Amino acid sequence: MDLVVSMDIYPGDGSKVYAYTTPRNFWTGKSDIVYAPIAAQNKELLAATMVHETGHAYSQKLGLLDVQLNYSIKVPSALNTSEHFAIYKLEHIYAEKNLISMTSRLSSGFYINPDDMIEGYSNLSVFYRNLINNTYNKLLPVFKRFMFYVK
Repeated sequence: MDLVVSMDIYPGDGSKVYAYTTPRNFWTGKSDIVYAPIAAQNKELLAATMVHETGHAYSQKLGLLDVQLNYSIKVPSALNTSEHFAIYKLEHIYAEKNLISMTSRLSSGFYINPDDMIEGYSNLSVFYRNLINNTYNKLLPVFKRFMFYVK
């Protein structure tokens, strides 16, 4: 799965992304997911992006705590919060269920290398680990499913 590098939406924090989930609306309790047009041009990317953003929306719906993680070592910048750490870890569960090989995952540029996650996780305090584990367990049903699409 070769991912296109060009992304053309901005969630307001200066970053370029394939999609983003808006904060939960206080009155309705719902979040919106906004996709970059580029995400829809690649079925594998769209499916992975959809499950990632659904994870964020479901986390907000459940009211899960999301905190900034502090490391004393260098880890991928995507692992910056407890929610993102759990979601990136869960993406490998999604990939296994959908028969995406580790080689394809690592060459895609979308999945975080599990070795980086193991190293980062082992560097965190018990408090941060518990937050990640709680989020992981609550979001597991979103990621542990087969998504059929024709290649």
